[in-house]
Amino acid sequence: NSKIKGIITKQTLSGTSFSSLLQKASSSRLIARQEVVSCLPVLALSNFLDGGNYVLDLCASPGSKTLQLLETVLMYRKNNKKRKQLKGRVVANDVNSSRLTALQDAVQRSGIP
Repeated sequence: NSKIKGIITKQTLSGTSFSSLLQKASSSRLIARQEVVSCLPVLALSNFLDGGNYVLDLCASPGSKTLQLLETVLMYRKNNKKRKQLKGRVVANDVNSSRLTALQDAVQRSGIP
């Protein structure tokens, strides 16, 4: 874990496989891994989401898509220069109530209000 707590340099990567680095960073919560299929809905909506939107996510667990949506509706680039804080909302739920704990954990870990 000491290799990934600071700045990652060529020296800290020496002898470490990329897979091992990803596993360590993920387990220590420095990064969040996401399946490609979770990115697709947000990419499909990207032309319609310009920040400040309200989004309903009914297949939200384990939370990677929800977090990506939150980042999109809470912030946007104005004239590709500055970031402006907006007041968008994502209402997230899942049909399987046993998966909601994973969703809650992901949102809490993210630090997004």
